[in-house]
Amino acid sequence: QFRILTYRSQGPLVGRVRQEGGLLELGLVHAYHRIELEGKDSSLNEVFATGRWDLQPIPLLDLRLNAKLGLLGNIGDYQVSGAIDFKLGKLGHLTGKATNQLYSPSLIQREFWVTQQRVWNNDFKKTLETNLEATLNIERFQVEVGAAYHLINNLIYFDTTGYALQSVKP
Repeated sequence: QFRILTYRSQGPLVGRVRQEGGLLELGLVHAYHRIELEGKDSSLNEVFATGRWDLQPIPLLDLRLNAKLGLLGNIGDYQVSGAIDFKLGKLGHLTGKATNQLYSPSLIQREFWVTQQRVWNNDFKKTLETNLEATLNIERFQVEVGAAYHLINNLIYFDTTGYALQSVKP
């Protein structure tokens, strides 16, 4: 993993430390997997470019943004997410989160071997996943109310017999 980051200070200097006002981070992540299967040995390389941006445009608002983009064998895979925290003074705070990602099937979803015999070799589409969430926390009354939405397209699952299948809309 390689990362480079910078941050912006804000506010007065308090004992040699300033309050952090924003952070920007860029990086590369590489994961190498050595896979020893009964019928086939292989390796799997995953390379992603990453980014993170935390900022506070006004004192009542915090934003956190993250991104991940697949490179080489993971080309086209991505994940973008964000969170917002809005302070409502004595009333509490409102939080929102969102994630959108497109990812390739895992190795076990693509192919599976038992006693040197291939059980399946699938050519699945990538899975697209979207999540939205909002929460209102009213501290005075110790109440939290929230809602969430979750949508998955091209879901890969294992049926009752243990085989990997994909739900694809016609």
